[in-house]
Amino acid sequence: MSFNRLKTFATRACILLTITAFLFALVEFGSYIGLKRLNSETPDRALAAYRGDSQKWAKTFWQEYDASKTMLYEPYVVWRRAPFEGKTIVVDAEGLRRTDHSRCDGKAYTIYMFGGSTLWGTGSPNWGTIPSLVAEMYEKSGRPVCVKNFGESAWVSTQQTIKLLLELKSNARKPDLVVFYDGVNDVMAAWQSGGLDVHQNFGQIKTQFESRGAAKGGTFHYLLLSNTAQLLQRLAVRGPRAAQAGPNDAAQFGRATADHYLRNIDVIDALSRQYGFKYILFWQPVIYTESKPLTDHEQRVAGSKNRSFTGLQGLFQATYGLVRQEKRPNLFYIADVFNGYADTLYLDFAHVTPDGNRLVAARMYETLHRLGL
Repeated sequence: MSFNRLKTFATRACILLTITAFLFALVEFGSYIGLKRLNSETPDRALAAYRGDSQKWAKTFWQEYDASKTMLYEPYVVWRRAPFEGKTIVVDAEGLRRTDHSRCDGKAYTIYMFGGSTLWGTGSPNWGTIPSLVAEMYEKSGRPVCVKNFGESAWVSTQQTIKLLLELKSNARKPDLVVFYDGVNDVMAAWQSGGLDVHQNFGQIKTQFESRGAAKGGTFHYLLLSNTAQLLQRLAVRGPRAAQAGPNDAAQFGRATADHYLRNIDVIDALSRQYGFKYILFWQPVIYTESKPLTDHEQRVAGSKNRSFTGLQGLFQATYGLVRQEKRPNLFYIADVFNGYADTLYLDFAHVTPDGNRLVAARMYETLHRLGL
């Protein structure tokens, strides 16, 4: 090959490589933007200011919500929110969100509360979360208590049970009462993975972990960590493939999902006898069940979710119907707490306004008070 032909070949190769690199960088940047948008998805922010007095905190809350979404790895439970100090959101060094009206000095009656993002308080400032409202109700009754919010985004009941075990092992001061607020995340995790008793985003986290190990062996698995691969995985979970990989028989899969939850109750019961605490479990509301009159916004939310998440509504209805029939002394089905309320309470299919949280907290407090807890 002559020098001129070699020079021409090298020039064309450089141009081709440059164009390829540019296109790859362009796709990677677009995927990066797409991931940022997916990660910043929140309930309808306009509804956070659904009343005039809420406008004082709504804008600040959503800004702080985006800023506080960093998750840290935590043994056994996989993730936990990083510490954050804001005006409407405060997360301490242990990853616990601040609970207003909580009095944890001395030998105060201590309540641990576990749940997902609905208990953590997505859509509500510190003072509008369920734990804060429950603490406020105890305080107004003349009985201040210590309430700790162990809620975390996307946690399923098994993660909560493990976290409870870890707290019981490490803390000399044991809780007097443990409250669980569940339903949505257990069903969502089952739907996402098509499997049972797994945490949410199981496939994505599994791929990330295994890809890191494989990359050390000189393979191309590191490409699975690119923004493009991550975006495609996220979109696959949101699309029809997730439904195809999930339950084909909602009744059968709902039964299995409910059974795994009930087995966690057996574990909690054993821990309560060993460590001497009382426990209560509440099964939470979701837009797909019961008979709340849906506003225009809530109808749009339900319809949009149905179109994007094939089969999810059926799995919710099957699982909720089975849990509602359970006759356990410590399990209370409160998914009907919004029945008869015509106002907008749902921000999305599960997260609710502070007014919705207050209704839930009131039902919880009434139940606990009736039981002498």
